[in-house]
Amino acid sequence: MPPRVHMILLSLALAAGSRAEAASLNTLLTEKGTMIALKGEITREDANTLEILIRAANAHGGAVRGLQLDSTGGNLIGGIRLARLVRGHGDLSTAVVHGATCASACFLVFAAGREKFAGHTSFIGIHGAGDKLGRVTEESEEATRAMAHLCKQLGVPSPITEKLIATPPGEIVWLSSEELQSMGASLIRDPIDSAQGSRSLNMRSDLIAKP
Repeated sequence: MPPRVHMILLSLALAAGSRAEAASLNTLLTEKGTMIALKGEITREDANTLEILIRAANAHGGAVRGLQLDSTGGNLIGGIRLARLVRGHGDLSTAVVHGATCASACFLVFAAGREKFAGHTSFIGIHGAGDKLGRVTEESEEATRAMAHLCKQLGVPSPITEKLIATPPGEIVWLSSEELQSMGASLIRDPIDSAQGSRSLNMRSDLIAKP
């Protein structure tokens, strides 16, 4: 990432989710294997926490299969770091289960999954970047272009990327089932891998020492 873009991203948070509760990451043992659930506002530190949880799960003999997402957004560089971590692991899926939301910076993480799953009652949305007050500035426009570039790298179809660029930070476009399928997402008709009915492995992120 060019230094100027990196500095711009460090100073920006996406407007959506700016007042949301900070994200929690919890490791769950489901019928389909070990999953990590991310819920709440994305922060810059979440990628480090996710990496720690993946290593902890591996140490317990339960390779992590994927990441469940329920977030309205948050810090943009945090979302980029998470997306790169998910894509870097290569075999991680992403899921937005029934009733959950994944918007703004969270969309980048969703797009990074090797396999992507979306519940029929989930909401997955996109918009461009704004500053901490939700305003469009020269720096936020450059951040939006960085988001669009990452989306292209993650295989997001250009019509969706164009909507992201065109949608101001104070608005949001919710993607249709057809649009989600165009980016390779599978639609879930019945709740799967949800936190309900799953057994916690007692690896909550707030109980793990940060390096």
